[in-house]
Amino acid sequence: MIEPRLNIVKEVHSAAILEAVENFHLSSKLLNKILEPILSKPLHKFACMADEYDLRIERDQLPEATKWFLKHFITSLTISGQENIPQEGPLLIVPNHAGGVDFLTMMASITRKDFRVIANNHAIIDPLTFLPNHLLFIGNNTNDRSAIIFSVLDELKQGHSVLVFPAGLLEPDPKLIPGAQDHLENWSSSLGIFVKKIPNLKILPVVIGGTVSPSIYNSIFAKIRRNTKKRAKTAILIQYMFQLMWPGKIPLDIEVTIGQPILREELPYEAHPKIITDEIINYQKRLMQSIYVNSSNPLKNWYQSE
Repeated sequence: MIEPRLNIVKEVHSAAILEAVENFHLSSKLLNKILEPILSKPLHKFACMADEYDLRIERDQLPEATKWFLKHFITSLTISGQENIPQEGPLLIVPNHAGGVDFLTMMASITRKDFRVIANNHAIIDPLTFLPNHLLFIGNNTNDRSAIIFSVLDELKQGHSVLVFPAGLLEPDPKLIPGAQDHLENWSSSLGIFVKKIPNLKILPVVIGGTVSPSIYNSIFAKIRRNTKKRAKTAILIQYMFQLMWPGKIPLDIEVTIGQPILREELPYEAHPKIITDEIINYQKRLMQSIYVNSSNPLKNWYQSE
């Protein structure tokens, strides 16, 4: 039995309530006040789990601790292609950002001890002790975002592995939403910078699918959001609440497919970073299309009406 750290539970709980209320985008302060006590109990449970997860990272290491945490939110996790992960040398891991627990599924899938994940500063994560040791935080201003490029370059020069969600924003879940592979165009050109600067770098494309529950996504609660992206965000939040209140009631079978590593020599590494990034996107598109063969379908612009 792991003894909870009550001060950390309290901080995570407060941050989780604030974020959940904000994500519902309710304009009425009265509705927000009504929502807070409804969310309080399941989010207190989440805060206790987050505290234990953090302690398990120190005791059991990141992949095993993450698998323990994930089991509270998903039905199954299928990882294909783990043998494709280079076990040494600089490695840049580039998955699509399907949302939900995709961040956690990657931490459960990558077994290298030098593994780092680029993440946004987050009030829920801030109180934790051990999880932040595996993260490289992005700030909100231009200087902070420039600094993260240098931090990643430093990690790669040391031969470490770094995961970045190149879009930086939620992308369509390819298992659920047709046409997901046509919405990778917002990937950051910083990928090209890393390729140009690190001579022996390998790029590892990864496709994540199944992070959004079809039953919740197609429910009236999510359909009130007409914009596809906002609908997916709402569905993700609702399924979290369901899993916390009624564990196992919402089936969620997540698939992680790890492709063959892309060698630097296979890319136009002397070209402009944008051209290099576009070629990496083409690799990702082909991998996604090979898994979700019916995914090439028209989808209204995902990035409209943010």
